[in-house]
Amino acid sequence: DFQQAISQEQHITPQQEDVWQNISSRAEAICDNAAALLGNDATAEQTREAAWLAINAWGTVIVNGKECCTILGPPYCVDQHVSIAIVANITPFAVLLFLFLASLFASMCLRKRSLKDKTSSSTSSRTAEV
Repeated sequence: DFQQAISQEQHITPQQEDVWQNISSRAEAICDNAAALLGNDATAEQTREAAWLAINAWGTVIVNGKECCTILGPPYCVDQHVSIAIVANITPFAVLLFLFLASLFASMCLRKRSLKDKTSSSTSSRTAEV
């Protein structure tokens, strides 16, 4: 996407290009370290270390910890940042929960007051009868 945007000159500033070149070179260095660990006689530990380096090159360097790609089957990656869709799904439930708790609190407070009013009015009517 970045290379395509550069080729189409879609408002890429020199600062943005420098940031992406820096990120790209950091990730490439990590991937080169991973590739150096692999070979025909790589041990299981070296293979694990190479996989760990490759995952970190993507997950830590390129996507800045917002995506975790450790799933062995599709979709491979899990998006870990809060998106509009998550907020849109959680907001109605949060509002309903707030309204429920507010109505529960209000009904408990109003019930106590109405009980106090009933007991005081029945006590005052009894004293008026005597």
